[in-house]
Amino acid sequence: MANYSHHHEHMRERERLETELDALEAKAGVRERHAAFTEANGDRDLEKLYFSVPDKELRKELIAQSRLIRMNGRDYSKAQLADRKEDLAAVETPGFRAPWVVPALIACVAVGVGYTLWTTPGALAGALAGFFAGSAYISHARSDWRQKVAYAKREVEEAEAEVKRDNAYFPMPFSKTEEESGGEDEGRQPEPEIHWYARTGNIAGIKREIAKGVSVELENDDVWGSRPLHRAAANGNVEAIRYLISAGADVRAKNKLHGWLPIHYAAKHGCAEAIRVLLDAGSPVDARDRYDYEPINRAAEGGDPESIKVLLDAGAKVDAKAGDKQQQPILDAAWAGHFLAVETLLARGADPNAENIHGASALYFAGLEKFSDHQRTMRVLEAAGARQKPRAKSA
Repeated sequence: MANYSHHHEHMRERERLETELDALEAKAGVRERHAAFTEANGDRDLEKLYFSVPDKELRKELIAQSRLIRMNGRDYSKAQLADRKEDLAAVETPGFRAPWVVPALIACVAVGVGYTLWTTPGALAGALAGFFAGSAYISHARSDWRQKVAYAKREVEEAEAEVKRDNAYFPMPFSKTEEESGGEDEGRQPEPEIHWYARTGNIAGIKREIAKGVSVELENDDVWGSRPLHRAAANGNVEAIRYLISAGADVRAKNKLHGWLPIHYAAKHGCAEAIRVLLDAGSPVDARDRYDYEPINRAAEGGDPESIKVLLDAGAKVDAKAGDKQQQPILDAAWAGHFLAVETLLARGADPNAENIHGASALYFAGLEKFSDHQRTMRVLEAAGARQKPRAKSA
């Protein structure tokens, strides 16, 4: 049978990596939000939590560590599959070998006893009884072998399914276009070089691509349809944003999937300086995406107070209603537990008792999760005069 000792090595390595990730999350100030976030979104989207970390280098460390843990998990499931296949081979490859020794002994004993009791007729009767008893024993042994093979095959099938689940759960083609994706779903897809350079802020690389004839309006694929300026804005690469704009990139261009302008990306990911540059270049402050969300609503979701201030200073409405539920920014910030964003919005005139069309208030959203940031968010709202109401029909 297979040797499973290396499984313990995987587990020890995983514990070490998770301890290091805990320390990084504590340093970044997102450790207490981890449990609440994964409960609402699942581990697959954990990297999105790290977008709220302002320090870009620390954010990259968090993402890299998270990916190491994912790789460990994938390696573990692959090792399990290899062991299951080894077990199956050990049972199935030799085939069924009839255990003739025991049936032969049964037959000899039966013949001996029959001959002693009834001479020749007894010996014949004993031989017949021994034959049937031996056949029954062999049949049982064959059935037992088949069960073992079937069990081993099920184990292999389950291990193969586990590998497939992990590959789907951790969709990480570790190419250079994935290394600094920031955990964004879009960033997990292979992209043209100019998008990679825009995302990493490599001006020289962008220039080389343009010199080759690559358009600054090249879309990365037919699904997302994002352009280099979207990718630069999502990662706060201000110099890349400036250069792309100077090269003719359209600040009003929408991607295909979400209808996001570059400013939506910058707002969602808390890139205040990127927002300033885009606004100065003519990006509308109140542009709506396909879900009817303005940049101020995305900034509230992202939770960066400075980005919210920049947008409000540029004319964004503090009570901008978004989506089919008519969510105001303070509701999105409260749901995500961004108490600093809530404080900023309240200071700029947001209604602490604002509600969406279903009657869900900021205090209601803040109370959905009982973790540190949500508790602080509730205290901020209550201090501003928010009142607790009966549970909303639908958030």
